[in-house]
Amino acid sequence: MLDYKYSHIPVFSLINKLEKNIYFQNWCTLGVNLWPVLRVSIRVYIKNISSCKDKPPKESIHKKSILKIVTILGKVFQIVVGVFFILPKIFLNGQVKYIYMTDGVSLDCIDEKWGDKYFRGLQINHSINPKDCLFLSPIKLNKNFKHLAYNILELEWLENLAEIIASIYIRITKHLFIPKDYAQFINIIKENHLNMEDFSVRSLNYKACKVAFLARFFKFLLKTSKIERVIIVSFYHDMGFALNIAAHRADIVSCDIQHGTMISHDAYCEWTTVPKHGYKEFPKCYLTWDKPSSKCIKSWSKKTNYHEVLETGNLSHKIWLHNSDLTLKYDTLINNLKKKMKHDNCFFDILVTLQPIAGFRKNWDTLADVIMRKKLNVRWWLRHHPTTISGGRSEGIEKISKISLTNVEYINASNLPLCALLRNINLHVTVRSSTYIECEAFGIKTLFISEYGILEHKKCVDDKTLLYATTEEDIMSTILTLTRVH
Repeated sequence: MLDYKYSHIPVFSLINKLEKNIYFQNWCTLGVNLWPVLRVSIRVYIKNISSCKDKPPKESIHKKSILKIVTILGKVFQIVVGVFFILPKIFLNGQVKYIYMTDGVSLDCIDEKWGDKYFRGLQINHSINPKDCLFLSPIKLNKNFKHLAYNILELEWLENLAEIIASIYIRITKHLFIPKDYAQFINIIKENHLNMEDFSVRSLNYKACKVAFLARFFKFLLKTSKIERVIIVSFYHDMGFALNIAAHRADIVSCDIQHGTMISHDAYCEWTTVPKHGYKEFPKCYLTWDKPSSKCIKSWSKKTNYHEVLETGNLSHKIWLHNSDLTLKYDTLINNLKKKMKHDNCFFDILVTLQPIAGFRKNWDTLADVIMRKKLNVRWWLRHHPTTISGGRSEGIEKISKISLTNVEYINASNLPLCALLRNINLHVTVRSSTYIECEAFGIKTLFISEYGILEHKKCVDDKTLLYATTEEDIMSTILTLTRVH
């Protein structure tokens, strides 16, 4: 049985075994290659296994039935609203050149206006006008993201519609697609104790139908709107796969903008069986931050005649690396906040990027104990992950999220632009956040407080920028050493 403690290890162990034994290039139905979709899903299934400690209490059949009806009615309502209110906006949006699909969480607020930080990088560095873009989000945006700089149309209703159509399809179709070596695939899945239902024939056909329907919708949109380029943040979900397929069929270049680490992410690295013509479910072009990320993609894309890499650097950083009216304004704001975070002779600032990921409660609790001991003369900036701000999970970070001290800041640490903070801190602490890549551009060291983080990231950047400590004593000792040097 796989050890699920560090999820990247079993993910690639299982993936490598599957790709070695199964010929996935034959796994295609309804115009959708199933392996790219399934491979990315394996991480989600393993993550769910690692986070399931206790079985949820059994609910009565009556309660289950009511919840099911309420859920269905809610989805139907969303579909009706989408069809009559959002769909017209999509097709009557005027003449646009680009479709930009945000991930719905990579948003930040500058001058009281929320916007996608990666699009802002394109806007500033490549003079892309927001009026030339149709902005789409695969998820419903949280109400906290107010005063958007441009209109982002939410597509949750479209996903609900695709799910209903896929559910009907697998019920009325007499001969569902069964891959040639499906039995061997299932045996490997059984050996690794994954949920069989997630990989059943019905599940495979459901997934294919859902993506195929979405791809047809997006192709129609691309053709009617005369789109020239598709840009996606975090392509590895059903809508992202579908939009890439549609762009491929419409002969339009689709691009993925790097949003975090690539070299340890199963959507980007260690692909061993990509066909010569590539996967149309993937972007044609990958816009990367640095050489390690580019190398990661090129290691497999160079074997195809379709995918390519363009090393643009992190465009969202460039405005923050030099002094300007904007950056100096935020420097002043943060310095004023520092003065309010009263702490005797405090001159060292630490940014902590919190991540609600299963399996790291012990690490976060250890850091919480370090902070609460008050023996370190520092200011702590505890930044919540965008998914937590959007109303998502907060698993494992409950203790550290409840600390109430004058030298600890949560709200501004989470709402201020990340790069504005990176200009004004001395150290970054995390369990495994890819923010360490962004810290490197600002000359900031990262202290990983989990074995996972250092294992996953140590080959990405110069080892001199990465530190490692997991016990309370070692964390305190490392920080004390840095404060003396500072």
